[in-house]
Amino acid sequence: MIHSFLSLLKHDIFEGVICKWKYYFLTVLFFAFVDFVFVTNVISSFIVFNINIQCSITDIVINTFLGNEPFDPAVNKGVSLSVTWFIFHALLFFFISLYITDDLKKNAISLLLRVKSKQLWWTSKFIWCIITVVVYYFLFLAIAVIFASCFGIASFDVSSLIADEFFGIQILDISVWKMFFSSLLLPMMISVAIAVFECALCLIIKPIYSFIILICYLVASTFYCSEYLLFNFSMVIRNKFEGVNGVLNQYAVLITILIIAVSYLVGLSFIKRKDIL
Repeated sequence: MIHSFLSLLKHDIFEGVICKWKYYFLTVLFFAFVDFVFVTNVISSFIVFNINIQCSITDIVINTFLGNEPFDPAVNKGVSLSVTWFIFHALLFFFISLYITDDLKKNAISLLLRVKSKQLWWTSKFIWCIITVVVYYFLFLAIAVIFASCFGIASFDVSSLIADEFFGIQILDISVWKMFFSSLLLPMMISVAIAVFECALCLIIKPIYSFIILICYLVASTFYCSEYLLFNFSMVIRNKFEGVNGVLNQYAVLITILIIAVSYLVGLSFIKRKDIL
């Protein structure tokens, strides 16, 4: 059984990660473009005042995961949407739904006939999904480190001037670890939870529909600030720092663990009843 599972996992990693290098290459280009624009904007903005500001790794990360303020009908500003933040998540979930679709059509029958276990097939997909999210975030962080090393400083310290001028947040009393956790590790946890939920949903409805549902959920998170809209936890600006209204990190950790566990059990239940053959 272990040999069969490792064979399935090897297949998913090869087909869903290594063979999809073109997708990762495109995402790397997207990350590099966003980081380049941000770094050059920071340098050009402060050089006018003869201020030498160096972007750190965390500064670059926050630029992607800053997010936007929730919709307030009392303020006549319309709806603001962080395009970079939105595209970052949408690309990841589109890729997951795309691979699930291809694998269900092309390989599911032959693999299930070989290993004779739907549970092993689903467990392999579940682990592949987590690996995909981790690789996606690793590439994002690697590009941030490269740009910080080349055009700034390879440090996780956050510049208070950049935070105030570009992000509109105060970080004087916030630890480096807390900022790094809120701007990268917490969003990755949210992405893992939503990604495995998407995988389970793909077994119930068509993958394209599951992707559309997640996009609607993603958009809803930009409108309202609520713990029930998990993508709020992946926006630094929505985090409840010192005395600021927002969402609490400890809720996110508990919710993500719960969603990951429930998604696996629900997916397992459906795959056992699903007639793939």
